[in-house]
Amino acid sequence: KPDGMIVLSGCGTSGRIAFLIARNFNEVLRNSGREQCFRYLIAGRDKALFTSQEAPEDDPQCGIEMLKEATTGRNRVLFIGITCGLSAPFVAGQLYYCMENINIFTPVLLGFNPCNLARNIKIEKWDKTFLQVVGLLENQVTEHKAYILNPVVGPEQITGSSRMKSGTATKILLETIFVSCIKATENIPSNIEAHLKSYQDLCEVVYKETSSISKLVQLAGDSLKAGGSISYIGWDSLGVMGMIDASECPPTYGASLSDIRGFVDSGYKLLNNQEGDLSPMGKYYRISIEEFQSDVLPSLKESDLVILLMKDESCAVADILSNSTCKKACICFNSEEKIQRDRLDCIVSVDLYSLTTEPLGNQHYKSWAQLYKELSTKWILNAVTTGAHILKGKVYQNIMVDLKVSNNKLFFRAVGIIQNFSNLSKDMCQEYLLKSIYMTDDLSEDLKSLQVKDFIVKATSMEKVVPTALVAAILKCKIDDARKLLSQHHVIRTAISDILNNRPM
Repeated sequence: KPDGMIVLSGCGTSGRIAFLIARNFNEVLRNSGREQCFRYLIAGRDKALFTSQEAPEDDPQCGIEMLKEATTGRNRVLFIGITCGLSAPFVAGQLYYCMENINIFTPVLLGFNPCNLARNIKIEKWDKTFLQVVGLLENQVTEHKAYILNPVVGPEQITGSSRMKSGTATKILLETIFVSCIKATENIPSNIEAHLKSYQDLCEVVYKETSSISKLVQLAGDSLKAGGSISYIGWDSLGVMGMIDASECPPTYGASLSDIRGFVDSGYKLLNNQEGDLSPMGKYYRISIEEFQSDVLPSLKESDLVILLMKDESCAVADILSNSTCKKACICFNSEEKIQRDRLDCIVSVDLYSLTTEPLGNQHYKSWAQLYKELSTKWILNAVTTGAHILKGKVYQNIMVDLKVSNNKLFFRAVGIIQNFSNLSKDMCQEYLLKSIYMTDDLSEDLKSLQVKDFIVKATSMEKVVPTALVAAILKCKIDDARKLLSQHHVIRTAISDILNNRPM
């Protein structure tokens, strides 16, 4: 209806998935001559599509104000708050606001934790925890005024947080819901179970390319280990998938903004984001292929890697790369025979034609082929950047030890990592983290009494905060000594392993 709206909201990767889904389904509605009713909200607004925006993620009032702004004049709003661990304060505020205005909003919580494991830490600037919000929401669910979608897809050690398994599950669930809705408006029967099963079939198709994906992971790892960069150049929404993957690497692996970047054909015109062209904000917001040519291409070296994300065979290898000494690779679909093999170091070709068409039928796959290409690309790129950072030494025993302490969630995750390896109390581990953030061995009472948000502001731009705190906690040494020990190793994983193996008993 004209006064209705579907709002998808989240922080970080969840917000970027919200953007992607809203963008895609608005395009479907626009192409069929219908009103575009999808709206995305992301903590930090459109800047957060490219770089982590810490403060808004932890601010429930910010979430409420953005929701009010987006829904002014609307009488019916389906609100879907995405928070994979049931933890984001930004989303908690929005869910609570929806419940206070239940005559207008239908709130939906989408995440991958049991309700009783929702985060129970007091939210700064607010009087509630996320667990309390979930409790209130459960009361609305019993009255059929709200919904909670929280299939458990595995603990975080398996899911890789929202970046990986939970992000994939978010995309699958939302696409299944909205494809079914659009089919219903067109009087086309929908088979939800078969649609969900089609993603399992897709996974099996992608996994057939393990050999070529492994080669691409090795190329990416070699680039990062040699101090090189990885650039994604993509067409259509596959370029968006590249940008999303690149944006996740700084907070997850402590990567620099230059390590992995995404560029899309036609730049912001293709992106169609709410705030339009953000390129005047700086080089990391210059995202068109033309800007890649002017900003990045001239300085590419043999240690750098460029990965082309090709939606179809019309996206031939760009001549702009022909004179570059960088490594070149592509991800393509159903078109390997048309690729100029001699100009590429690696090709990953996914054969979507091999997907089983029953019982959905050929027309389903033809209509929604781009969704399957996006998910295939997501899986491959997640493997590339995860594998590359593992090869670079950013992961120790399946734990991302060099994460950025850039929001409330990551602050307490860092404390947990230190506790996991040091076996010290939570309070002691938090003290070591603060010592690393403030580069001191003597924490004043005034410093310790600051709020977590103050620690985050200080830590966000710093490097090796968690590894330094971890080494100091393990050895019970001074922060400066921990930094010196780390500086003796080029690979953080090796440093931690050596320290753990040689610490005094």
